[in-house]
Amino acid sequence: MGKKRLRKEIICLRDFLSDGQRSAKANIIIEKILASDYYQTSEHIMLFAAFGSELDLKPLIEIIISAGKHAYLPVVDKKSNRILPIEVHSLADLQPGTYGILEPSPDNYKEATPDLLELIITPAVAFDTAKFRVGYGAGYYDRFFASLQRKVLKIGVGFDEQVVPEVPREAHDVQLDGVLTDKRWIK
Repeated sequence: MGKKRLRKEIICLRDFLSDGQRSAKANIIIEKILASDYYQTSEHIMLFAAFGSELDLKPLIEIIISAGKHAYLPVVDKKSNRILPIEVHSLADLQPGTYGILEPSPDNYKEATPDLLELIITPAVAFDTAKFRVGYGAGYYDRFFASLQRKVLKIGVGFDEQVVPEVPREAHDVQLDGVLTDKRWIK
């Protein structure tokens, strides 16, 4: 199955989940993240704001900030065709940005930020059991991962319905270090 068809099928499955189901699954995933050594040992954590029926990590963003850790969200810079990780100090500071996704102000980007990151909690449309992902097709995350100057732990998160045996892969696709769903850790 091609990426385009896989995206359509998985988004349909994800959309079919009720708000209550998505919220319950999100709570399970957030609890698993908080209990993980990955989270416990990281001070600079990049995550994402939900798009459509994606996993909603807003409660985790608030927990990270209140714990005195640093939370970063991606801002898509269409001019440079890259993701800029920007620190979030409050959910109230977020505004709809590219694609209507909540983002911090791009004016707050600091060039040193990517070198601070220790954990990147990564979205996808679909994941496979070999820890590869299929996003929405723009390639922003793969380019961002390839641009990092040092090893940063990359954990994909999503609903278990988003995991398939194998996703179509291309040479530029970056393998994650793990995938976490409401039902399993794939390490």
